Formats: sequence, C-alpha cells, structure tokens
Amino acid sequence: MGFRERMSQALLKAANRVAPTEYDPKAPGSMNVGSNPPTSDVEQALDRQGMETGGPFAPGRPLDQFFPQGEKPRQWDYTTGYNIATRPRAVESGMSFDTMRELLQSYDVARLCIERREDEIRGLEWSIIPDETVNDKEDLTSQIKMVTDFFMCPDGQTPFDQWQNAFLDDVLSFDAGAIYVRKTRAGKIGALEVVDGTTIAPLIDFWGHAPDPPAPAFSQYVQGIPSVWLTRDELIYNPFRSNARSPYGTPPVEWLVMTMNTDIRWQWSFLQYFTEGTVPDTFMEAPPDFKDAKQIQEFQDLWDATMAGDQAMKHKVKWVPNGAKPIPAKDTSFDTKFPEFLLKKTCAAFKVTPEEIGFTEDSNRASGELQENIMYRASLLPLTKYLAGIYTRIIKKYFGVPLKFHFNVGEKSDKLIEAQTHQIYTQIGAESADEIRKNILGLDPDPNMPVGRFIQTNYGPLPIDQIGKMIPYMWIPSQDAGIYQKRGTPLMPTTSVSVQPPQGPDEPFAQRATQEAQRAVDEANRNDEQVENDGVEKAIAPSDDDVLTELKRWKQNSKRRVKKGRATRQFESDILPDGIHDQVWERLQSATNTEEVDRAFRGPFFW
Repeated sequence: MGFRERMSQALLKAANRVAPTEYDPKAPGSMNVGSNPPTSDVEQALDRQGMETGGPFAPGRPLDQFFPQGEKPRQWDYTTGYNIATRPRAVESGMSFDTMRELLQSYDVARLCIERREDEIRGLEWSIIPDETVNDKEDLTSQIKMVTDFFMCPDGQTPFDQWQNAFLDDVLSFDAGAIYVRKTRAGKIGALEVVDGTTIAPLIDFWGHAPDPPAPAFSQYVQGIPSVWLTRDELIYNPFRSNARSPYGTPPVEWLVMTMNTDIRWQWSFLQYFTEGTVPDTFMEAPPDFKDAKQIQEFQDLWDATMAGDQAMKHKVKWVPNGAKPIPAKDTSFDTKFPEFLLKKTCAAFKVTPEEIGFTEDSNRASGELQENIMYRASLLPLTKYLAGIYTRIIKKYFGVPLKFHFNVGEKSDKLIEAQTHQIYTQIGAESADEIRKNILGLDPDPNMPVGRFIQTNYGPLPIDQIGKMIPYMWIPSQDAGIYQKRGTPLMPTTSVSVQPPQGPDEPFAQRATQEAQRAVDEANRNDEQVENDGVEKAIAPSDDDVLTELKRWKQNSKRRVKKGRATRQFESDILPDGIHDQVWERLQSATNTEEVDRAFRGPFFW
C-alpha cells in the first residue's frame, strides 16, 4: 500500500470520527424548553413559502417548537416515566408476558406451530464460512475451526441445537430472545448464556433509543424487583418483529388473543359435551296417561335403577310406555368448519401450514407444495436470516474475524428450478460448467479437463470461441468457405460443399467437416483454370435473408399441399443452395402432416 492510499484511509477514519460529533445534544436538564421561536432565516423561509398567518385560505403558521432549534426527534411518543416500571411490559398497552404464557400453555394449536418451527430450525445443518470480503487465496481454516468449536457448545455445557432451541422458544413465543455475553478476565468472550426474555425490561434514553454503554440498556426483574442492570455490550436483545413504537417485539400471540381465546372456549364447551353435568343428554316426554307427578317420579327412579351401574345395559333394547317420546338435549352433529377456520388463522399467524402440524386436507400435491414454498419464504427464510445475523454479529464483534454463520436451507422446487435455469444458461453459452462448479457448488474446476462456454445445437456443442470463425449453417473454418454455387453448376473454386452430420461415434464432426471442405477446395483449385476456359461463371453467394425467405416459401407451399392431401414436392430456386435443398428434401419427401413439415425445415443445415 502506497503513501497516497494510507493517507486516504487515515483521512476517511478521521472523517468518520468527526461526523457523529457534528450533532452535540445538550443534556435534557439543561435544555431551554418551552416556546422556542425559530431563527431569522427560518422566519424568512416561512414567510416566503406562505406559511405565516394571513393570506387567502393559508395553511397557517406552525406552533412554536417546545424543544430548541436543531434538536433531534424522539423515536416514539413514550409514556413519561417509562423506565420506572415494576415488571417488563408494565407500561405497554399490550398484554403482559404472564398472560401470553397462560394462553400458550392453554392453546395447543399455537404450541404445535411453535414446536413445528423449532424442530425445523433444529434439523438444519449449519457451518462457519468466510464472508464476502475474503478472497479465494486467503486461508482461514484455523479461525473457522476456532469459531465452530465455540458454537458447538456456546455456554460451555449445552450443545448448540439445545441451546438454540431455548433461545428460539422465547423468540417465537414472546419475541423476547435474550443472550447474556459472559466475558473472561481478559475481556474476551467466554460464553453465551440464554436468559429468560420475559424477565428483561428494555430501557430508553431521552430520545426513545436504547442507551449507549456504560449506561444501562436493560433491567432484569426477578421476584418482582429490579435485580440487575445490563448494558448493550452485556446483553443481546433483538426482537424479531420490531417496530418504532416500542422496544419490545410483537409476538403473534399478542394480536391473536381473540382467536386463541375463542378457540379455547370452544374446546372447553366441546369438552363439556363429554362430561357428566347437571343437564341430561335426553329428555323423555311421558305418555298422555301419566298425569300424576308421583307416577312420573316412580318411573324415573325405575329407569335410573335399571340403567345405572352396568354399561352394557345402555346398549340393550328397553321397552317404555306407549306415547313416550325422546327429546335430545345436546346437538349430536359436529361441524368442523368453525374450528378449522380458527386453526387456519392461528397457523397463518405463526407462518405454518395446517399440513405441517398434522391437519391434512383434500388438496392435491401441487397446491400442498406451493403452500410449503410460500411458508418457506414467509417464515423459515426470514427466521434463519434473523438467527444467522445475530450469530454473525457475535462473530465479528467478539472474535474479530471475517467469518459468518450460515444455515444450509433450500427448497426442493427452488433447487430444481435453479438447476434448470443454469442448464439453460449453459446451453445458450451464458455460463460454463466450470463456473457452476465454482460459484454454485463450491467445487474447484478440474484443471485437467476444463470446460469452457459453448452453445448447444442439435448436432452437438459449439464452443463460444469458435463463433465468428465458422460460416453460417456449416461447421468449417471461415477461411475455407467460398461462394455458393447455383443449382446445376459444377463445383467452383473456393465454393462451399455439403457435409452430412455424423451417424456414429467415429470422429468429431467439426474435424470431419473441415477435412471434407479442404479436399473440396483443393480439388476446385486444381480445376480452376479449366473451368474458367469452359466459360463457367462463378456465382455470387446469396445472403442469409434470401436463403431463409426461400425456405419459408417452400415450407408454406409444403404445408398447403399436405393439408389438401397432396404429396410434397421439390422446390426450384436459383437462390437456395443444393446442400440445403437436398437435406430438406430428404426429410420432407415422407412428410404427411404439418408437424412433419415443421420438423423437416428445422435446422441447422449443412452444405
């Protein structure tokens, strides 16, 4: 690195240090609050733009600001005395963590959704890889091993999958995942310990932001008392669904409370259906001659004595007096539409399909896979990026190495589509197989068998570096190509020749075509003088557009004939080369429908 580069970097670092101090906020206690009129230049701008009081239908002058001119805005309009709280979420408008916990423990569908996503994340493979700033020649094997060994047991005693599951449960249940960074005496990272996020109350500064160290940014409440203050360097607390109106996250259970409460009450009423209570299952209308209440009571006692005690008696036929009519007291039908609606709504809130938690429907395989792909993009991918982002920031901040945490996630359908896309790119020459091995699969190209870019044709691959060296319709070098000859004229010097495609795995077609072309050119050159004496005139090669126009005319004529039930015929043209005419006619003479005609005119052609 030269002197100029070092000086540029030094100036850039100095600029980055100076830029944040351009705004020097005063301590809130020393602010001149109240009515703060604007400066003269602002007054002039207000008057110039019609923002003063007066004038026809004017918008009016804004009220004078309470804080001094140039003060930065608050992030949100928090409640006065926000940090003076007796428990987490004490001054929030939403529900408390205790209410969320009770709902989740009582509602099985929400718990199934959370467990499903936790198991899915737990089953993903992960690795530590270099980030985008690392070049291919840099060796980071030792650093990768060091970071990987640390994450195998982040807190020193719990395996990673179990440790992550504890953190993820707080994220999905309460959106309050918290990790305490325990350091060594030397100030380096020693362990990452998962802390119950429902005991953490975020603190805010005067502007509504998280305070910078050494000021505390969090307060942990244990047994109802603020047990310890924690800074942002000591505790990692990043809500998954954050917003600008609160330092807390927004878990699905908070805005799904009506749906969860309704489903819990519905399940409770359904449980009562199978529970013995004060309401009997059926009422029996007595016969008309039962007019005495005592008589009805005697018959009731007889019936209860007969049916009680022995379950088998309930399944036998019993005779009753004439005219007795049963009236069911409970609805014997069970409609699944309403509970299914509640279930689907809960699954949608947790970004999980009903099929993922075991509720299959009458849907085809395509729609099921489509729903899985949608949920993959809506839930699994953002969640893995959220977790990988936290772990990567830990690696860069506390280890100081250019590495990142990587989850091996992917969809089957997406991978298939990606593979098909690369196949198309390879066939049209946009990329090579070696580039796919290196950039997609992470494998080194074979140095003994490098594969460059090529265009796939009906007769094999055409290397990209040979394009421009080949004449149209023919795989022979352009220096060996001459003019077209007219139909019926002898082969002229430097005239192109017809070479048929290979029929077996003998020799490469391009090599064979080159050899045939060279022999034809040599033979033509030997007879050059004799042909000229005979007065045979060289023909001028037609353009590609002219050749294509003639082929289209022949194709249209052939289609009209086969539609009328007639046989195809040869095409007389002074423009169409003999080689192309013969190849087309060889395919066309047996055509009986328009599809076979299209195949006969499908190139490429050789002559």
